[in-house]
Amino acid sequence: MFHNSRERSMNFSDGVFAVILTVLVLEIKPPTGDLSLYSTSWRTFGYLILIYIASFSLVSTY
Repeated sequence: MFHNSRERSMNFSDGVFAVILTVLVLEIKPPTGDLSLYSTSWRTFGYLILIYIASFSLVSTY
């Protein structure tokens, strides 16, 4: 009855991680307002991208 239970749990955890990574991407909003490269909105956007890369690498190692 529980022949492939380990494989099923690994597939489930892979699916959960895929959903987590997708939600992380959806939280990143493109900058609006002043479009100069050194504006506050672009710096905030850069920080969000760096945080996403760090969290992606952390989650993908699990």
